[in-house]
Amino acid sequence: MKNSLLRILLLSVTIFTAWEYSAGTILLGMDEKPYVYRVFVPGLARLLWLFGVRFVLALRIVVVLTALALFYVLEYLFTSFRRS
Repeated sequence: MKNSLLRILLLSVTIFTAWEYSAGTILLGMDEKPYVYRVFVPGLARLLWLFGVRFVLALRIVVVLTALALFYVLEYLFTSFRRS
């Protein structure tokens, strides 16, 4: 129970932080200059944009999903060290 609550809390903080970070990058105008911070994120956002999602929302979704992927990769890394 305690582990699941901690995990939900960490996931919530990760999602909130990524959502606010993406808002900051959009406010700073980095959605107009995607090569400033990476090619991958705006490329995936453009792919979502082709499916009809507004670009700003698509960019925020991609940033949140990459943050969640980082969370799970780090979780897997830490648990693999505990096993050995």
